[in-house]
Amino acid sequence: MKISDNPDITENEPRAIYTALTHAREPAGMMTVIYYMYYLLENYNTNPSVKYLVDNREIWFIPCVNPDGYEFNRSTNPNGGGQWRKNRSLNSGSYGVDLNRNFGPYNYWNSPNGGSSTSPSAIDYRGPAEFSERESQAYKNFVVGKNFKTALNYHTYSNLLIFPYGCWTYLTPDSAIFTEYSSDMVAMNGYSPGTAWQLLYPVRGSSDDFLYDGDPESNGKIFAMTPEVGNDADDFWPPQSRIFPLAIENLGPNLY
Repeated sequence: MKISDNPDITENEPRAIYTALTHAREPAGMMTVIYYMYYLLENYNTNPSVKYLVDNREIWFIPCVNPDGYEFNRSTNPNGGGQWRKNRSLNSGSYGVDLNRNFGPYNYWNSPNGGSSTSPSAIDYRGPAEFSERESQAYKNFVVGKNFKTALNYHTYSNLLIFPYGCWTYLTPDSAIFTEYSSDMVAMNGYSPGTAWQLLYPVRGSSDDFLYDGDPESNGKIFAMTPEVGNDADDFWPPQSRIFPLAIENLGPNLY
């Protein structure tokens, strides 16, 4: 979905993209993205900052990157609580690839620092090849050539704001910019900023690394980050009373 003042026209404006539910058991990210969409639409006529953004940006949204995995959780746990993480492709007798371990290029997907599994039954199975999955291919094909400037790929949980690199245990050449942006954003919600290997563990084959410089000839450099929404008590399926607070605490960073 696209929100802009002329949504049916391709304009020469900076573009941003927001995604969620790359992992099927993380719906709080999707709710955060959908809340932001509604905020832009409902406040366009009354909030000058919102009007400026909608008039001067092309803002794109993919609220559910992993529809088959999310539908599987709905079918097994229709009231919430399903713990399936991967997609539903069949691999060597096991179902599913972790889509956030399936992005290329090859040397990122196959980084020697670890950060994904080669076992099809593992929850972080990277797939038989980079971009082996239809979902990661679709994301790649969608962003190519659109010259996105920024991306927020929502996950849950840990109250973190993660930026590249995840697959290498060193900082990007733009680490000062990532540090500046992330510091400004977490000042609004108290999250902790840093790379995946600084905050958690190495992650190879992530969408953030691919977007940042994994295909520079087609995309340029996209400043992509991953908010990890919710605290340990929220877990993957926070209670209904927490949906709005989690979405609202990321509104400022989304506008930023």
